Amino acid sequence: MARVLSAAALVISLAAATSAQEVVVPMSDVSVTVDLGSVDSNALDHWPQIGSDLTEAILSAATPYLASDGLLVSVVLNEMSLGGAPTLAEDGEFNRLSGWVYVRDDPAVPPILSQEIVLEADAYLPGGTSEYLIIPGRPEFYTALVNVFAYRVIEEVQELQ
Repeated sequence: MARVLSAAALVISLAAATSAQEVVVPMSDVSVTVDLGSVDSNALDHWPQIGSDLTEAILSAATPYLASDGLLVSVVLNEMSLGGAPTLAEDGEFNRLSGWVYVRDDPAVPPILSQEIVLEADAYLPGGTSEYLIIPGRPEFYTALVNVFAYRVIEEVQELQ
């Protein structure tokens, strides 16, 4: 758990340090849609608030970049799975979160950026031959994946400069 949270904190601090040195790409609107309909997923039964949580995390991360004349950012979250299986177990644990980021300067024209973001907690070999899948408790893991996804969205938008 500490390793995942430490990684999230590192990504956040690196994004903040990098963005302080570069030209800021302003954003005026962020929207998140959860579309898990293409697979037989029960993730929203366990995590019905993920769309609003991800929107809140992106807006929080985007605070220094928000401007009324900025770009329009939309995110379509299309996968929450555990080991590639879209149907989550009783506990709702997942280790993969993916979706697409679309950035537009005008809602009537095609996006200037279409980028897929995939986050996956991989297997960890702690110096031996046994393989362990490290999945922290529900709140910490969920929060870490949502926050890192949010910062990856900001990172993709800021790379447009």
